[in-house]
Amino acid sequence: MQLSRLITWLCFLACLGSIPSPTAAAERVRFNRDIRPILSDHCYACHGPDQKALKASLRLDLKQGLFEPLKSGEVAVVPGRLDESELLRRIVHGDEDEVMPPKKAGKPLTTEQIALFRRWVEEGADWQGHWAYVKPEHVEPPEVRDPDWAVNEIDGFVLARLEKEGLPPSAPASKEKLIRRAALDLTGLPPTIEEIDRFLADESPKAYEQVVDRLLESKAYGERQAMFWLDLARYGETQGYHHDAHRDMWHWRDWVIDAFNKNMPFDQFTVEQLAGDLLPEPTRDQLIATGFHRNEMTTSEGGALPEEYAVKYVAGRVDTTARVWMGTSMACAECHDHKYDPIKQKDYYRFFSFFNTIPEYGLDRQSNPEPRLELRSPDHSKRLAALDAEVAALELARRKVTEEPNAVYSAEQTLWETGLRERIIDNWRPLLPVELESGSGATLTAHADNVISASGENASQDVYNLKLQTPADSITGLRLEALPGDGTPVQGAGRGGAGEFVLTRIELTARSANPERARARFNVPEAGGWWHLGPFVGGNLKEAFGKNLGPEPEADLSVTHAAGRLKWTATEALESGQLKLEGGVGRTVYLHRILKVPQAERAELMIGGRTALKVWMNGTEVYSRDKFQDAETVPVRVNLKEGENSLLVKLVAGSDDGSFHIGGEIRPVLEEPIAIAQARADSSRSGYDINGTLDDLIETGWSVDPKAHESGEPARAWFRFGMPVGFAEGTELTVRLIFDSPILQASLARFRLSMTTSADLTSFLDLPVRIATILGKPVGKRSEAEVLEVQVYHRERFVEESKSLAKILADKRTERREFEESIPVSMVMREMENPRQSHVLIRGEYNNPGDVVTPGVPESVFPWNPDLPPNRLGLARWLLDPAHPLTSRVLVNHLWQQHFGTGLVKTSEDFGAQGEAPSHPGLLDWLATEVVRSGWNIKQLHRLIATSATYRQDSVTTPEQLRHDPGNRLLAHFPRQRLEAEAVRDLSMSVSGLLSSKVGGPSVFPYQPPGLWEQVAFEGTRKWVQSQDSENYRRGLYVYWRRSVPYASFVTFDAPSRETCTVKRPRTNTPLQALVLMNDPVFLEAARSFGERIIRDGGATVVDRVRFAFRTGLGRMPTDEEQQRVIRAYETEFENFLKNRSDANQLIHVGATPPRTEIDPVELAAWTMVAQVLLNLDETITKG
Repeated sequence: MQLSRLITWLCFLACLGSIPSPTAAAERVRFNRDIRPILSDHCYACHGPDQKALKASLRLDLKQGLFEPLKSGEVAVVPGRLDESELLRRIVHGDEDEVMPPKKAGKPLTTEQIALFRRWVEEGADWQGHWAYVKPEHVEPPEVRDPDWAVNEIDGFVLARLEKEGLPPSAPASKEKLIRRAALDLTGLPPTIEEIDRFLADESPKAYEQVVDRLLESKAYGERQAMFWLDLARYGETQGYHHDAHRDMWHWRDWVIDAFNKNMPFDQFTVEQLAGDLLPEPTRDQLIATGFHRNEMTTSEGGALPEEYAVKYVAGRVDTTARVWMGTSMACAECHDHKYDPIKQKDYYRFFSFFNTIPEYGLDRQSNPEPRLELRSPDHSKRLAALDAEVAALELARRKVTEEPNAVYSAEQTLWETGLRERIIDNWRPLLPVELESGSGATLTAHADNVISASGENASQDVYNLKLQTPADSITGLRLEALPGDGTPVQGAGRGGAGEFVLTRIELTARSANPERARARFNVPEAGGWWHLGPFVGGNLKEAFGKNLGPEPEADLSVTHAAGRLKWTATEALESGQLKLEGGVGRTVYLHRILKVPQAERAELMIGGRTALKVWMNGTEVYSRDKFQDAETVPVRVNLKEGENSLLVKLVAGSDDGSFHIGGEIRPVLEEPIAIAQARADSSRSGYDINGTLDDLIETGWSVDPKAHESGEPARAWFRFGMPVGFAEGTELTVRLIFDSPILQASLARFRLSMTTSADLTSFLDLPVRIATILGKPVGKRSEAEVLEVQVYHRERFVEESKSLAKILADKRTERREFEESIPVSMVMREMENPRQSHVLIRGEYNNPGDVVTPGVPESVFPWNPDLPPNRLGLARWLLDPAHPLTSRVLVNHLWQQHFGTGLVKTSEDFGAQGEAPSHPGLLDWLATEVVRSGWNIKQLHRLIATSATYRQDSVTTPEQLRHDPGNRLLAHFPRQRLEAEAVRDLSMSVSGLLSSKVGGPSVFPYQPPGLWEQVAFEGTRKWVQSQDSENYRRGLYVYWRRSVPYASFVTFDAPSRETCTVKRPRTNTPLQALVLMNDPVFLEAARSFGERIIRDGGATVVDRVRFAFRTGLGRMPTDEEQQRVIRAYETEFENFLKNRSDANQLIHVGATPPRTEIDPVELAAWTMVAQVLLNLDETITKG
């Protein structure tokens, strides 16, 4: 041994010699209890299961890592040999570069921990596998010194531990405490006075067991158990993410309640929820049961990525399954090997694969997204059949009108078609080519039939610049015909290799064909004087510009504004064409003048200035610029009608020195761009709709399938202008056809352009494409089917009898659809016909797939049986294998936690290396094996716990108990626990007599503070309508559960949002809880109703009523002191309300039900205050 190493050990041993062992002269050091937790906390991050974080290839979580030689030849631990154990040498090393854990990790070992390591090695370094991954073995309870104390096997384990620690168990609780405790534990409701009295009167040895049996048979038992299961299942009635919109899950909740009440064995309970759909010929209930995993949060947010959220949904199911049945979080392994538990990342994604087979989309497409089960009843089917018959009869009647011969209707159709043909279909005129140019150098040639062809250079992209003339002066639209080839091998209209083309954009400009003649012809308007209104004092530029301050859109010079402060006044400030606008940002003025012309004209005003401005002509807005800028004079084009025309200008200052100017000359419009208002085509290729020519994207545009030209017919596109364009002296159209698609060499090869002056172009372009195409054919060339198609369209559109039937039919179809949509559905699990392939996702990133994986489990936890099917059903069977080390332990720990507030394993959410070891390992394993032996009988396990002497102990503690075991892990007394949020409300409803006993059904909306949803919810999901009558007083289990805004008082009492699986609720104690009990209208109404019960049922005297109130609310008689204090409080409140009857009336009218009129308001208000005090006591809302 090196000298330095020897010195290190000598110092270590000398140091240890002075440290007393924490369990001196006591039992041996146990690896699982004493050593593994230290390794897990301080060493596993670098020397645990995570291969990527592993240092020096040393695994301290494995036996071979601790005891087998490393590559260096050193051994971490040599049993019985301190000087040869490298691990011990390193944890006491004086060199910062050698000591472990390293200083930078910030987790040094304490002196006591080092001493434990030394003792463990000296005692032989006995190693144990992690207790949770070892099959539970059935062990008999240990012998105890006081066997008479024990009622059942549970007590043997508990008493043995107490005797070992030198603590006596507590005395039994009184019968009043015991029945109240059991009732609250097993049903969530307090016992009635009658039930308490029966129990007190029953002196038989089995009286208490009979109480427990009765409670277990109560319908309220299933409701109580369901509350805990809903937390585990993350039950909610909204999506959870983003919009958090509604979905229907209450049928699954009712299935859970029913399953608990029927005492469904837990193995069946598990199989039906995880894989009920995979059972042979599953029943409806078994399918509903699979809703367990449809409780996962989802989204319908359009901006979310479906692929990302689909992964989130599956990951949520993995995490929930592991937490509920394995007491383990696998979430760490989503991104890398688990740092503490033997779960590799590949194990995670093999487990993930079980749930990656559900046919769901990453974004919800409906309120109850598929897969779902329609819960149709015989009555539903009968009603749907009747509606179907009505729809069929109406459809037959309508077909008779639209399809059978009718001379009158046919004559009307002929007139309609003739009019369309004359006005539009045949009303297209050629445009005379004046100049044709290709931007890429192709040759564009005009032919005698007005066809334009392209030849020569065939560039990747091109622009055709076409100048075309027509004598028309009111052009309303343009038609483009893409013509098939002229006998060449490629028959398409385009120059692409397959005859394709992609027209990405079309730009149009109209010019006068003879500008000089236009100028000579133009009638210059006779301009009246300017009128001025303002200034108006505005806010900012945007606000002043957008607000109508009075005269918009057409001025009335006789009207005053700004409460009579401002009126129109003639002004000469603009005679020079300039106007200064002073006074600061937002100052607004209006200007007005009359322009008179002898005949209608299209004119151009030159307007500009350092202001935001808006222009109206004859009440129509013709120009708007909402930004302050130094703009040059711009042309504003207006239509002048014959006679007088009203020009209104709004000016808004954008700075302290705004200005406005208008050119003195009003001139004719000689050129203007053409806005396209509508585009249609008779055929388009997928992804290349004609409307793509109206945007600026090169990825869109108009194209047709080249095969469409095989018939020899052209493909046609129509463009309707926003307003007629043209000039009396003739019109020159500049047409720019732009071909800059990523698809190269896709310009037109042969095409023709025509124009129309039809004022009714919209009526043709609004026709369905199919109908417009057929109407373009001569009647003689239409097929029989096409003739009938046009006839049906015409009669449906224009024949009153058909239109009337259509409305009736549409209404009936709507009625049927709405009825079908009202049929209840339940979201369920279902396998995909072609399951997705699952991958390891590198770093957990949804879009970074690695190796392909197949369904599987963490074999290091429990091996997979190859006889099991590789699906969710196989997974359920794997979890339920009697030899599985986790499932039965986790189950009994959940149930123990329900009764005692803390599980035998305190970290009920984590049975792994980072979790806490069980306080009573033998008891945990005995219960685990017992529940399996009993056939997974949950009620039997509850009965076993609730009838044990351990459970029956009083909750009063002694100083010795608090000193020795402040957390009550040894169970020397029964722990006091505040009731859960729902149970707090249920108790108040129950003792007040308001509680509805109805079991199951849709969720309810009891009172909650107004406006909560409105503050946080999305539009369309904000409505909370309070339930009426008895529905307002259902158990808390049935309150609508919105994840983003849970029920307000439940949140105050620590209810979870259920966004994720909740294994154990926290318990806080805050002033806000007392404020809720005192001020929430739910509890005020309960107090008033309780007060009515006290008056009605409590007896004739105040003393009797006080005793009745105590027994009803707390399950016991008051002490003499309590009785006197409450009587004094009642008398004080009575006197106060006698003096202030209005306060009494106000108090007793809180809530949805009115007070009883036969009771004096003052008396009722006084007893309401007494009831409120009792309902607000810690004792009232505490179990134990």
